[in-house]
Amino acid sequence: MRRATGAAALGYVVLAAIENMGLLVAPGLGASHAEVRAAYADTALVVVTTAAGALSLACYVAFAALLAPRRLLVALAGALLAGAGVVLVALLVAGGDPALYDASLTLRYLAGPLMAVFLVGAAGAMPRPLRLAAPAVALPLALTPLALASFELGAQLAFAAHAGWIWAAGLWLAVGGAGFVRRAAFLMLVVAAGLVGIALLAVPSASGAFFAWGLEPAAVAAFAGGVYVGSALVYAAGLRASRRHAQPLVVAAVVLSVLVLAATFVHLEVFDFDRLQAWAWVALFAAFGATTTALAVTGPWRRAPGAELPGRTRGLLAAVAAALLVAAVALWIDPGAYDLPPLGGRFAGSWAAMLATLAAWPAVRGRRDEARLPVLALVALPTGALVAALRTLGEPDPRYLAALLVLLAASATLGRLGGSCPGNTGSSPYLDRKQDEHFSEEGRAVPRRGGGDRAGARARVAVADRHDAPWRVSHGARAAPG
Repeated sequence: MRRATGAAALGYVVLAAIENMGLLVAPGLGASHAEVRAAYADTALVVVTTAAGALSLACYVAFAALLAPRRLLVALAGALLAGAGVVLVALLVAGGDPALYDASLTLRYLAGPLMAVFLVGAAGAMPRPLRLAAPAVALPLALTPLALASFELGAQLAFAAHAGWIWAAGLWLAVGGAGFVRRAAFLMLVVAAGLVGIALLAVPSASGAFFAWGLEPAAVAAFAGGVYVGSALVYAAGLRASRRHAQPLVVAAVVLSVLVLAATFVHLEVFDFDRLQAWAWVALFAAFGATTTALAVTGPWRRAPGAELPGRTRGLLAAVAAALLVAAVALWIDPGAYDLPPLGGRFAGSWAAMLATLAAWPAVRGRRDEARLPVLALVALPTGALVAALRTLGEPDPRYLAALLVLLAASATLGRLGGSCPGNTGSSPYLDRKQDEHFSEEGRAVPRRGGGDRAGARARVAVADRHDAPWRVSHGARAAPG
């Protein structure tokens, strides 16, 4: 139930973000009919954003019902007001009077005070930082009707802060507990990369409408979608991994974030900063790079005892890492040599560098359990890229397809040689059953007590109880004794 509540909160924010993709260039109250018509000229995009707005309100109501059912009525009233605004937009898209646009904005601004009341009431079920932040977020939200007197920017910022609070609450509900920062960062990557990747695979030629910049040619956009979907699957698998097992994914995320951010600043002229997507791109990669860098620096670097990878597996991993590194450097130095635009080529090179890092990690560390997630990445991302290449069949270079197939064959061989496929049950994702000591989430060695794996199982149950206890207590249920 806790995870379902978190999923509803995250769904509300993601869908609201899709609805407001054109916020920076959207007309304000009192705009002329010509401005309104121009803003809604792209009918297909407006249909998508309007549908996302309706679904976001459904997620908001579900979040309210699960989190604080006693305060559902006030949340429902706010959602109904905002929903009426969405209906007016739908009528406008269907050819209605442009005057409906002002009425739609008015209803949404009037919904702010009701959402503020629910926010303050529901904050009691949240951890202390979110409880303390709730009044500061609710106060400007309660004043959003002032937007009707030309304070629209303040109202928009209030709604943005409200969405940020719900996003933080959703992350805590979904992955709160030990390793929260890492799991929250992984979950954000899963959501963002998964959704954008699916969109890029579905309509690669329309990336300029919803992506941070227009990815061209379509094969490059599809490639980005494929590796995004592949990375979402890998980091979803990393959500339940221990801190030590997830460390290669953290380091790889640092490499990708830093390189993509560097490519962004080198090619700022490509981005249209009148679009919210461009600002979100820079902000997300900067924040994600800073967060993962801090996690990597403070993470468990000491090599733990355990089952070793065979020498030939480490050799193959090293060869794969070297080949990917060469490809990354070549794409960064001269993307034009591969018929790629400068930013698109360096973007692809950044992903190659990320995969090179993941291949190099188990080659250097030599631990079987630490190879599982990197090998999964070496399968998932090239598979996504191959799907993308087939999606735009006729455009990719045959040499590129051959390289992907060779990489996939090498990755499959790695799983067979090292027994390091993610499905292998020789080691728990939390504790290595074949070693005499295990490591806590903080990376400290903890002596194994008697009872074998049963002691570890009891410890995990106790940890889970401690993590979920605040949620149960906040809902009036007595926490189970430790």
